[in-house]
Amino acid sequence: MNTIKCFIIDDESHAIDLLKDYIANTPDLTLLGTSNNPMEGLAAVRKEKPDILFLDIDMPMLNGLELSTLLDPQIKIIFVTGHANHAVEAFEKNALDFLLKPISYPRFLTCIKKVMGSMEEKDSSKTGEHEQGFFYIKSDFGKIVKIDHESIVYIEASNNFITIYLNDTDYKAYITLKDIELHLPESSFSRIHKSFIVNTNKIKFINGNQIFLTNKKVLQLGATYRDLFFKKLDLNILKKR
Repeated sequence: MNTIKCFIIDDESHAIDLLKDYIANTPDLTLLGTSNNPMEGLAAVRKEKPDILFLDIDMPMLNGLELSTLLDPQIKIIFVTGHANHAVEAFEKNALDFLLKPISYPRFLTCIKKVMGSMEEKDSSKTGEHEQGFFYIKSDFGKIVKIDHESIVYIEASNNFITIYLNDTDYKAYITLKDIELHLPESSFSRIHKSFIVNTNKIKFINGNQIFLTNKKVLQLGATYRDLFFKKLDLNILKKR
């Protein structure tokens, strides 16, 4: 297995120091960086792209649960907190694990074993849905429906379900936007809002914060996702040499 890249965001310096020590003494782990400021940490994680993020929950300005919704879904989140009552909320955010302070080294190793198992499963399925260009969902009518990536225009989240809008129809499924994002290739799909994912191949043009799609739908680009979206889009913009 390749080295697992780690990052820590926690507003308590002693908690960071403890995790740094554990990471340094554990084979196959490397630390990309740390931050005691959630906003600065978010920017650093987006830049460094770690495999796993040790994320404190109780922080000022932006708590860990809120911050987790702004991250690339490929990053495996391990919530760290001194309050056991956060456990349910943490796993609702699709956290890989939940570490209760003070963290013992044996408990840390159990967590890392879970991370390694999860990454091995991901490696073994690389020829799966992304490369095949499709996935299956169970629709609200109970039917199993095959969805081709290229037929998706955009996906919208509403309460406890999502709606997948295709070129000529749409389907509802009782899963989260984060669940579906894991099954979409990053090269073609972008999160533009807390409620929307778009197929960038279906964008006709962009005017300010409005995204005009091929099916004549106009979506609003959320401020939180704006910088990351345009940075990704910039790679495909033709420029004068």
